[in-house]
Amino acid sequence: MVDGRPSYADQIYVDQRCMNSNQRLRTFLDNLRSSLWFRPALGALFGAALAAVLSELDRNRGFSSLPLLQIGVEGSHAVLGAIATGMLTILGLVFSILMVALVLASQQFSPRILRNFIRDRVAQNVLAVFIGVFVYALLLLARINQTEGGIDSPVLSVTVAILVTLIAIGYFIHFIDHITKTIRANYIVDDIDRQVMQLLRKQPGGSAEILHDEAVVNALRGEQVKIIPAPAVGYLQSVDHETLVQVAQKYDVIIRVEPMIGDFVAKGRPLFSVGSTAEEVDHEQLADLTKELSETIEIGVERTMLDDILFGVRQLVDIALRAVSPGINDPTTAINCIDHLSNVLSQAARQGEGDSYFQDSEGQIRLLLRPPAFADMLDLAFNQLRHYTRDDAVLTKRLLAALIEIAQATKVVQRHALIWQHASMISRSVDPHIHEPLERQAINERLRTLAAHVGQQPHQVLLAVDETLLAPQRNHD
Repeated sequence: MVDGRPSYADQIYVDQRCMNSNQRLRTFLDNLRSSLWFRPALGALFGAALAAVLSELDRNRGFSSLPLLQIGVEGSHAVLGAIATGMLTILGLVFSILMVALVLASQQFSPRILRNFIRDRVAQNVLAVFIGVFVYALLLLARINQTEGGIDSPVLSVTVAILVTLIAIGYFIHFIDHITKTIRANYIVDDIDRQVMQLLRKQPGGSAEILHDEAVVNALRGEQVKIIPAPAVGYLQSVDHETLVQVAQKYDVIIRVEPMIGDFVAKGRPLFSVGSTAEEVDHEQLADLTKELSETIEIGVERTMLDDILFGVRQLVDIALRAVSPGINDPTTAINCIDHLSNVLSQAARQGEGDSYFQDSEGQIRLLLRPPAFADMLDLAFNQLRHYTRDDAVLTKRLLAALIEIAQATKVVQRHALIWQHASMISRSVDPHIHEPLERQAINERLRTLAAHVGQQPHQVLLAVDETLLAPQRNHD
């Protein structure tokens, strides 16, 4: 702590997947994890190295037999040929299964979740295992022959080939079990929820009071503020907080990142605002500063879950919208998505509001970053769902129940007002579409419950209910 404020060390974001502070390396490693070639390439290299080592051992040590295995050159050719052929066949099957899963996920759920499937370690590992075994068997076939210089007694190499083949078959069975789970809606939604919750826990705390700090306000307004434009077009994927603070301290400036992570950035759009706390930055320094700042951010063609909290919410909403579409018609999946949206927004409701700020080693504010506001998350989660579920009483009641759960997670009056605003919009949206009195009465009960939690009067948003239709009908026969 420095002067009662969190120090830079207290607030710096630490990505668990890559401890290196270099932003480009961090993004590069994330892209490797999101590729289908990296692990299989490692598997192929490992298979080639293993074939070279074991074939040399067979040639130099001359193993004539091992327990349970006595085999010659011709038998080795037959076994290794069968293994190589089998591995290649199963590889084709694995690729086919993956392509079917990707197409199904894109059509049934959302094309924005494909990156999650490609990042799946089990799928990448099974490709690596089978490619590695295939390369191992193929290279051994080339080294085992009956001519001078060949391997006359390849017992060790063939024994290992049989063992790794059995391991590969076991891993293939595990892959089949795994893929049947990962294409289920509940597992997909739960995985997105888990990723968003991790990002929320790592998000630096915000503070609205920072906007009233005199030094910060004076530095970031007026003609002395320099605007650094975006060097490329795309989505802002991540920001290297640590390096930005170091750059700001080096030039004795305060930096504000204008777009939020996940925002689309047009080339030339304001990306950084730079204010000087002392002398104005000259043109030569500004050129060097611009170059260094451009290396602290990553702009790409698609949004990722590296730092983008709102992208996780976007995926949950997309899956829910696809589920309620006439072509899919799966309201249970939509309810599942609303459940997880409630969980995510309840966590967000407990966190602070305002710009995240970072201090240097001397306790001076150097960086301002605009995290997703609670209002932004609430709008993203409920605006489209309210529109597309307005004629479904079950989904409407679940939306209101989610708002009740979110309201219970916070005592901030402003957030209660936002939650009540969404409840009011839901009420007005469903009024012309839901006519059953019992369903309208159930919706009113949830509106009253929410009103009690947020301190509002519900009478203005309650749906009109024909009480005569609620009375039990007598049988006059």
